Amino acid sequence: MLQLQLIQIYCLVCECYTTKSCLHYQRQSNNYSPRFTDAEAITIYLFCTLQGEFTNRSSYNYIVNHWLDWFPDLPSYQAYNFRINELYWHFEVIINYLVSQIDYSDCYANVCLIDSLPIMLAKYPDRAKVAPMLASKGYCDAKSQYYHGIKLHCLGKDRFEQIPKPSIIRITAANVHDLTAVKPIICQLNNQYVIGDRAYASESLNQLIKKNNSAVLTPVKRKKGQRTKSAEDNLISKYISAVRQPIESFFKADG
Repeated sequence: MLQLQLIQIYCLVCECYTTKSCLHYQRQSNNYSPRFTDAEAITIYLFCTLQGEFTNRSSYNYIVNHWLDWFPDLPSYQAYNFRINELYWHFEVIINYLVSQIDYSDCYANVCLIDSLPIMLAKYPDRAKVAPMLASKGYCDAKSQYYHGIKLHCLGKDRFEQIPKPSIIRITAANVHDLTAVKPIICQLNNQYVIGDRAYASESLNQLIKKNNSAVLTPVKRKKGQRTKSAEDNLISKYISAVRQPIESFFKADG
């Protein structure tokens, strides 16, 4: 039942707000304690996304038309839209809170897979004005095009013949290099093999995390001036690409 789903989402969001002090901040205004709470705003966004309403306008209209009795203090669309945009960073905290509840008993203890997913917010980056505090102009290699948006970076625990379970999720602007985004995360890992694509290849990083008994494994890059790779390098690259395939499937799971 949708009613039960809505209640479960609200309870989950409230639990997250109760346990994560970083989500509590004092508003410097007369409306420091709004009747329509941040938890309600987040609940609406998550619930409507599950119903296939992917824009703030369609989410708002869906609530007004079908669930208004559940949110009697729902403000105007302009106020709701402003609130959701102001709370954008809360979603990363909530996602990581959900990730912390995952059971990793069926995962390999010392193997992580890493990758990033470009999220396009606008097709024309030179004219885009969406989420200027977070989004930026970036380039998507897979589609060979520039875009205005963000990147979702995921470090997942590898499993046998299954997509990985997310362990750490981070959101950055589109112009942040993949290695730059995850380097602080990788440096905190102990006794882990992190497997990614060539974007994560860094000899200096491997030297840095060697003291933690960790290493980043990527397909072999050709050296400057090198036209072809050796049979050994090709075999290593093929094996690593096969191992990291599940993280790509993870991003395509909802496609």
